[in-house]
Amino acid sequence: MFNTRDQYHDEHYAAREMTVPVLDRQSGVPIRVYGVVPKMSLTPGRIWRGAPSIGEDTTDILGNMLGLSRPAIEQLYADRVVHRTEPFTAPQVEAANP
Repeated sequence: MFNTRDQYHDEHYAAREMTVPVLDRQSGVPIRVYGVVPKMSLTPGRIWRGAPSIGEDTTDILGNMLGLSRPAIEQLYADRVVHRTEPFTAPQVEAANP
């Protein structure tokens, strides 16, 4: 039975992208997450980022999905109705399991 360390070092797991590296945008730490399963040739999935930081997508949701204007969104932030945390976009430490 494979443990997590075995999975990180197994050639077959690597070739199938069973774990993929991403940046944890909340902490700035590079981590590995499980890849997309099942593997489909016509509709391949992909992991394109780690989990967003708190409120990272709020502006997009308010503007694109709810149709609020930029000034209205900025007022919500100013009034502290909504909150965002600036995400880390670059690693802050070295990856433990690259």
